[in-house]
Amino acid sequence: MQIKDGKNMLIEQLEKKKDFTASEVLIADYVISHSMQIMDLTAEQLAEKTYTSKSSVIRFCKKMGMKGYREFQNQIIYEINALNKAHKAMSYAVLSADSSMKDIIGAVPFIYESSISKMWATLDEAALKKAAARIRDSYLVEIYGVGSSGILAEETAFKLRSLGISCTAEKGLNEHAVETWKDMPRKTAILLSATGRNPYIISAAKYLKKRGYYLIGVGGGSSDTLSSLCTQYFSTETDPSFISLEIITSMTAMRFVLDVLFTALFVDDYNVNIDRAMRVFKSRYFDE
Repeated sequence: MQIKDGKNMLIEQLEKKKDFTASEVLIADYVISHSMQIMDLTAEQLAEKTYTSKSSVIRFCKKMGMKGYREFQNQIIYEINALNKAHKAMSYAVLSADSSMKDIIGAVPFIYESSISKMWATLDEAALKKAAARIRDSYLVEIYGVGSSGILAEETAFKLRSLGISCTAEKGLNEHAVETWKDMPRKTAILLSATGRNPYIISAAKYLKKRGYYLIGVGGGSSDTLSSLCTQYFSTETDPSFISLEIITSMTAMRFVLDVLFTALFVDDYNVNIDRAMRVFKSRYFDE
C-alpha cells in the first residue's frame, strides 16, 4: 500500500477535510474516530453509521484516490500500522547525554524503522513504476550526488550495473561528456540531495534538463526547486524528533527509495537475473 497522491497520507487528507461536502465530512469524522474498526464495516454499514448512502461512501473513496471501498479500508489500516510503528520507534529512540551503549544499540534500529516507515507511507506506486520503467528503458543512466549522497550514488550505480543497466555515479557535472551524449535518446539522470537544496545538484539538474535528460529526484522536500525540475521526485522528510541525526534518517529514507527501484527492476526481469546470480554463485564456489 502507499499514498496515492505521493504527498499527503490519506489520514491527513481526512483530517484536513479540504473541499469536502457535508456528507463527506461525516464519513471522514467517523473513519478518524473509529479507524481500527473500519475493516469490520461494509460500505453499507459505514453509510448507516454516518447517515449517508453507500453510493456516497463509494464516491468518497474514489475522490480520495482509491479504486473502491476495499482499497480505502486497506489504506487506512496500513497507515495506522505505519504510524504506530513510527511512534513506537520515537519512544525507543529518545537519546540524551546520559544514554548508555545499551540505549544506543536499542535506539538505532528504531531510528531506521521510523525513517523507512514514514517513507513507505508516502511512496507513490504509480510514480515508482514510471521511474523504474524509465531506468530500464534508458540507454544511459547517470546518478548524481555529493558528500554522503555521492556514496549512495556509487552504491546504487553498482547495483544497477549488476542488472545489466549502463549506469555511472557522478560527483560533478562533466559538460563535455554530456555534450558527447547530446544526440543519444533516452538519457536519464537520478539526482540525490538529502536537503533538496544542494546548489551543485540543482545546477546539474538545470543543465541536464535543457539537454534532454529525463530527471528522477530523491531527497528532501524543504525546497521545491529540485523537485520542480524532475519528472519524478520522491521526497524524504526528516522526522523533527531526529533532527540531529538527519544524516542517518535522510540517507536511510533515500536508500530505501533507491532499493525499491532496484528491486522492482530485478523482479521485472526476474528469471534472467536469477539465472545470472546462479551462474555467479557456481563460478564463485564450484569452478576450479
